[in-house]
Amino acid sequence: MLIIIISTKENWIPDSVSVNSAPTEGLGNDKLRTLFHELGHSILHRIECNLSKSVKETEAESVKAMVCSYLDLDYSLSDSYIAHYAKSSTILDDIRYTKIIAAADSIIKKVNQAV
Repeated sequence: MLIIIISTKENWIPDSVSVNSAPTEGLGNDKLRTLFHELGHSILHRIECNLSKSVKETEAESVKAMVCSYLDLDYSLSDSYIAHYAKSSTILDDIRYTKIIAAADSIIKKVNQAV
């Protein structure tokens, strides 16, 4: 089991990540997926409060999917989650794709530094 511990500075900005691959009772994959989604929110949305809920949820879930893909964790439910929030074609113009990639990359780099 992969255990990831993330320490944060103010506003939940990821500061450091510790990874323990030894079998322990820790975060399960469901909690890890939720953690990556919430980290996506904390990185992307701590300032941009004027974004719609649909944009925020789509961006955070996209971060989660990218990180989970990198870590070889199942993220199959992300498709339906994103589809639910991205019903309107106009939302696609508001999503900040470069920032999503940067947020996922930030989390992945912290994980890699700790391994």
